[in-house]
Order: sequence, then C-alpha cells, then structure tokens
Amino acid sequence: PQKDDDLATAFDYLKRTHIELFPDDHNTFSDLLTKAGFILTGEPKSAISILTTYANNNDMYRKPICVDQLWRHLKEKHGIHPQRLEHDSRISPAIEDLQNQFFESINPGLINRKIISREETTRIIDAIDNGQDVVVHGAAGNGKSGVLYELAEHLRQKNVPFLPIRLDTRVPGNTAKQFGQDLDLPESPAHCLAGLAEGRKSVLILDQLDAIRWTASHSSTAMCVCKELLRQTRSFRKDKKQIVIVFACRTFDLENDPDIKNLFAENSENVVVKVPVAAFSDEQLKDVIGPDAFVPLNGHQKRVLSCPHNLAIWLEIKKE
Repeated sequence: PQKDDDLATAFDYLKRTHIELFPDDHNTFSDLLTKAGFILTGEPKSAISILTTYANNNDMYRKPICVDQLWRHLKEKHGIHPQRLEHDSRISPAIEDLQNQFFESINPGLINRKIISREETTRIIDAIDNGQDVVVHGAAGNGKSGVLYELAEHLRQKNVPFLPIRLDTRVPGNTAKQFGQDLDLPESPAHCLAGLAEGRKSVLILDQLDAIRWTASHSSTAMCVCKELLRQTRSFRKDKKQIVIVFACRTFDLENDPDIKNLFAENSENVVVKVPVAAFSDEQLKDVIGPDAFVPLNGHQKRVLSCPHNLAIWLEIKKE
C-alpha cells in the first residue's frame, strides 16, 4: 500500500469487479427453487442438491465448470434435462383453451352481452405496465369479473400473453406444478406463461380468489398454491422477466380473511396494487339504460340498479 503504482493496480482491479449480494436466507432459496424449476426437469430441491455436490466435489476445486460437462453430468447420472418451456408445443393450445373458457364463462353475464368500459380497467393496465401485481376487489355483483373480461380483451388485442383462471371452477391442489398439470399444462401456470412469453410482458389472472374459501374442502392447500404462484411470479421479475399476477376477490374477504390478508401483506419489496371496483355512478347507469329509462327511476331504484349484477338481471327481464 505504500507504492502508488500498486495502489493504482489495486484500484484498477476493484473498479472492474462486480459483486452480487446473494444472501443465504429463505427468500433467496425460494427464488433459487423457482429458477431451477423453470430451467430444469425433475424436482428443484434435488437438482439444487446435485449441483451443489458437483461444485463442492474435491475433483472440481480450482477447475472451471464447463456447460457441456455439467449438462452431461446432469443427464447421464441423474436424468435431469433442460426444461425448454419456450419450445413446448403443449403450452400454447392449453393456454388458448383456458382463455376461451374464461371468456365463455363470463360472456353470458355481461350487460347486453357487451363490454362496458370501466375506469378500474385502466388503473389495472397502468399497474401492469409498471410491473406491479394487482388485486381487484369490490362488493359482490359490482362487476369484478367484467373488469377482468375487459382486461383480458385488451391484452388479447395487444398480443400480450395472458393466462386467465377462474378459481371457483379450477380449484388448485397440492402444488403449483400439479395445478398446472390439472390444467393440461406441463408445469406451473407461472412457469408456462413465462416460457411462452419469452421475455415479453405477460399476465397471470386468477379470478374468484374468495371462492377457494367456500368451494374447496382443502382451502388451506389451495391458498398455499396461490402463494406459490405469487412467489414464482415475483422471482421471475427478479430474473428480469416481465410477468405480473392479477387477483380478484370480494372486499369483505380481502379485509377479513386472514389467509387472503396474509397473501397480500405488503413490505418494502412487494407492494400489491389494490383496485376497488365500485358500483355504477348515476351517469354510467344513464349511459347504459338510456335517459328515457333513467329519468323515471327513484333514488332507491337507482341504488339497486347501480349494481351491475342487478342491472344485468333487470335488463334481461325488461326484454320479456
């Protein structure tokens, strides 16, 4: 350190040194599991253990670890292969089928079978563009699924890969991977969507989250799968993949169900954007039913019909 030339050399080395913090904690290991599950076949924990053993083998000290040798070790000795989800021909048709099921399940309940543009959808799109996860919430009948329908239609028109799942009819079980296989996907829905997107923006939509509590006999297991999907999505974003997840549930459950509250617990790193879906205003109601039908309504009738679900029923009755 007393020699200027040596100090200059040391500084030259340091300014070209990149240090990446890799804390040995639960969150880091969870991210590692997600990455291993995405790029390797087999059970992620086993794959990580095999890689660790390979690196710590005495024969490997002071020797470079080469890609071809490592793959040969994984394939020949342990039967582990590259996952290559971006080239899996099963994913695209399965996701397209799930998209069609989603649209068909909501379309019959749309008011006059049309999309009514909502300001809430714009807020969700803004959050997605900012790489933020979203929970859409509101009272029963306020049109949360209709907002997600409008969102899905927007994503389809913009050619953004998206995977919508209604949790009242597709109840998760066991693990995220098993849930994906139950949907005719080869892997977890988050893994398959990230693979299909190949670096593009993508959106995983989980509608009717609150339904898990009253339709699933093992609701705690189903909620654990939702947590796993959220964790996987966040891990992918740390790995520079542009994927977000959008949930929908009732406001009552969001505020009172301990499991759902825990799912969306916020900290400095993970902030979920909460988008409330309100009933129609008088102006929106007038736009939908027309001035002639709106003017005769009294205050109580307007309040009843401001709920999109009630309004859809009333308009169907009116047709008859």
